[in-house]
Amino acid sequence: MLFRRPFRRLNTLFAPVNNRGDEFRLEVRGFHIQLLLVFLFFTGAASLILEVAWIRRITLLVGGTTYSVSLVVATFLLCLSLGALLMGRVADRTSRPLRWYGGLEIGIGLYALLFPSGISMLEPWFRGLSHSPLRFVLAGLVLSLPTLAMGATFPLVCRWAVRMGRHSAGASVGLVGGVNTLGAAFGSMTAGLLLIRVLGIGSSIRFAGCLALGVGIAAWFLGNRMKLAGEEEGLRTPIDGSHSRSRYSGLLWLVTSVTGLLGLSLQVLWSRSLAFFLGGVTYTYSAVLSSFLVGLCAGSILIPRLSWARRAPLSVLGWCQLAAAATAVVPVLGQPMDGLLRILIQGQGMTYPVAVFVISFGAVVVPAFFLGGSLPLLVSRALEETGQTGRGTAWLYAVHHAGGALGSVLLGFLAFGLLGLKGASVLMLVSAAALGAGLVLMGEARRFVRWGAFGMATGVVFWVFFGIAPTRPAVSDSFVLSGDHRFDRQLLEFREGANTAVSVVNNLRSGGGVGLYTDGFEAAGTSEHYRYMRMLGHLPVLLSPSPKRALVIGFGSGTTAGAISLHDEVTDLEIAEISKEVLEVEHYFSEVNNQVLSRRDGVTCRVTDGRKVLFSEGEPYDLVSLEPLMPYTPAAVHLYTRDFYEVARSRLTDQGILCQWIPIHAISLSDMRILVRSFTEVFPETGVWVFEHSAVLIGMCGKFSIPFESFFARCQEPDVLTSLTKASVRSPYGILAALVLTPDLCRKFVADAPVMTDDWPILEYSPLPRFALTSYLCDNLATFLAEEPSIGSVLDLSGVSDASRETIRSEAGLYARSMRCVLEARYHRSRGMLSALSGNPRAADESRKEERVSLDRSLLIYPGNQLARDLLQQTTVRDLLMRGVEALGEGDLGRATELLAGAARTDPGSEMAFLKLGIARFRADDLSGALASFEKVLELYEREPSALYYSAGILSLQGRKDEAKKRWDLASEQGPPPLDDPDLFIGLGR
Repeated sequence: MLFRRPFRRLNTLFAPVNNRGDEFRLEVRGFHIQLLLVFLFFTGAASLILEVAWIRRITLLVGGTTYSVSLVVATFLLCLSLGALLMGRVADRTSRPLRWYGGLEIGIGLYALLFPSGISMLEPWFRGLSHSPLRFVLAGLVLSLPTLAMGATFPLVCRWAVRMGRHSAGASVGLVGGVNTLGAAFGSMTAGLLLIRVLGIGSSIRFAGCLALGVGIAAWFLGNRMKLAGEEEGLRTPIDGSHSRSRYSGLLWLVTSVTGLLGLSLQVLWSRSLAFFLGGVTYTYSAVLSSFLVGLCAGSILIPRLSWARRAPLSVLGWCQLAAAATAVVPVLGQPMDGLLRILIQGQGMTYPVAVFVISFGAVVVPAFFLGGSLPLLVSRALEETGQTGRGTAWLYAVHHAGGALGSVLLGFLAFGLLGLKGASVLMLVSAAALGAGLVLMGEARRFVRWGAFGMATGVVFWVFFGIAPTRPAVSDSFVLSGDHRFDRQLLEFREGANTAVSVVNNLRSGGGVGLYTDGFEAAGTSEHYRYMRMLGHLPVLLSPSPKRALVIGFGSGTTAGAISLHDEVTDLEIAEISKEVLEVEHYFSEVNNQVLSRRDGVTCRVTDGRKVLFSEGEPYDLVSLEPLMPYTPAAVHLYTRDFYEVARSRLTDQGILCQWIPIHAISLSDMRILVRSFTEVFPETGVWVFEHSAVLIGMCGKFSIPFESFFARCQEPDVLTSLTKASVRSPYGILAALVLTPDLCRKFVADAPVMTDDWPILEYSPLPRFALTSYLCDNLATFLAEEPSIGSVLDLSGVSDASRETIRSEAGLYARSMRCVLEARYHRSRGMLSALSGNPRAADESRKEERVSLDRSLLIYPGNQLARDLLQQTTVRDLLMRGVEALGEGDLGRATELLAGAARTDPGSEMAFLKLGIARFRADDLSGALASFEKVLELYEREPSALYYSAGILSLQGRKDEAKKRWDLASEQGPPPLDDPDLFIGLGR
């Protein structure tokens, strides 16, 4: 009795409506009803395709930040709500709701067909308002008409469904809503995986428009033939005569709005969480949305048909919220997601997109199922409350979507920035659990059921807090700091913002450096892997006739901006970075960014979308350099399109330069040709440089030429020369020799390749295959080696004396041939790695031999090529190490010790060489030599487990028990000892 008396009358809010279909005989056949469900399926698909395409197109114009996306989504949802409200009263007054439904769908289809052309006409307006809040008003006006029509269709269809249904009103609305949602799931998958990839955004909108138009015409003609029996136009049609407005009606709308807020919020949180752990690519977002909609569909159809749902909808609604909160924890757990992804790809042999879909479906569909039952359960009381089908469902739909709009704004503007991903997840899940428990306590259930709900809610809260661990950074649960990396990496700082989560991670192993992670992706760092970033700054300055005003889009570690700042000729350096958290951790990378934000005057930094900077008016730039994410990420793909390059060119001077980075190790040859073609469509005078695993595109507004006199002088500036040396470029001729494609060769390279545009972002659908880091690099290098550029044809020697010209040409030619051999060596190395991964050791050995031959030939042509000398040293160390390990496995300890000692002498920073040398000496009973080798390993990385175990064993044999125990305990924290080496335990036993 504790909860029953205060809330007994509240349960009548959710009493089922006794609406039997036999009370209203309809002049329709069963075939017509099935046809209506088909209409709903295809209009759901069309609406979702249009929603995805419209929001993508609009956010591209208003800005790609989380704030912009949140406002656009909220505007979309509010327009849906308003459309339902406007049509609610009309739906109750017409006897031909299908005709109205068909007319609205015809209007949506016609608008969709005109949208691509209309938005192109409005694009200059958006550019003019790029930094004004009025751009969101304009976006709202563009989206208002079709979304009002979409929202208006809901009460019309619901009225028809309730009048023809043979079940309760909730079950009838659940059926049509479920079928419509199933169509939306189909549309989500089609738009995210097929239509935009094949047709582009504009043609996808037209396709969906044609679909809506066809369904609308069919529904219009069907509606003319179908009329609700016994009704006249303008007649009110209450469901029964007993309806009366309850003084508790406000609670109904409050519950409806809260369920809408929680549903939208959880879907956004799942998308962001799974993107964090599985990768922020289009496949992830499409998989989450499709799985969410499938779950909603199943829940909306099945849950209202339960007999318990008709007897006690309030309690059922509460239990659904509790179940959703309990199961919704799974999608935000990091380590299980990472581990399952690896198992599916490596163990089961699935492709990346299929694995992402399997994981997303398994994680999201169950909680979405329980959320899907909420709306139909609320419908019954909404209809009884108003007495009118159209008006009641309209208000319910409007309040539900208004709650979703509020959730979008709260997440985008407050929750992510203040609480972070985990904090926002905890808040929403606890709120869902509290709502569920409250609804069950209000219901007419037995006392033990109510107390059971209270206990379950308490358990869910504990499960949420301990499962998600809100105080633990999200990156700690990802592969970045878990599994094999939980001991050799150290989290220095973690910051979460509205756009992304930024982590600074120190790799404790020798040469690892400090890495910058955006979500779970390593975007930049101080290791040798990112030396190419210096060239993204130096190269455009060295080639520019007058590099006074520069723009860098994407700060990252600041390496590119720092390189530009070393050139005194650059008096005005502007930086655009979309995430303020990236700028807040720049001090961790001062060794590569030269403290660019504080060291010198003339540097300004703006936290904004790089495209918006180019949209704004101002003085033109002499050079623009980009350091974006990978081309296949949705957040960066529109920085690689022809449309973007056209905007960039409009903001450059007549002799301006655009510098673009392309990761040739991470994109296929066909995608590489698409990127270069898109670039050269706007910058015909383009050259391609290759530095290690990256290509740098230099597009010149004027004629492509290299002014040798100023180029050479700038390279000789002390700070610049030091920075170039750190980028493995020790001579101006080394930069010239890295040119692999001149403008004429570029045109030949991209012949017949398609162009990527904002409307057709095809590379967004090109995720990494299993051997991408080797196969892609191998293919791209082979293509570059097929053509030999003529450096002399693009070298401007005006201003150089006649006596020096021949020397320069000769020196440049020799260095170019030498570097071509280096490029061949890199090709053989990547081919050897691919052969090894594919299980072909013989082919791998042949590739290693050819690599050494190429490097020897490079030094024979140009003995001063230090890069070739460094690579030859790496090759020597690798060969000695491999042969030494083979001898160790064969038991030839003398030969193994000799080879491994040679590898250690050649590269004193090689942990592996000293570790294997120590093992060889240990097995040869040279305990002192072995201990010295292991001590060297621990100098390079103090937590190397094998070195700790072996050195502990040796120290124990030497009687230094305390030191041995300390090392043994430190090693055992990381895992068990190497059981595959019995010599270790034999030694310990002695």
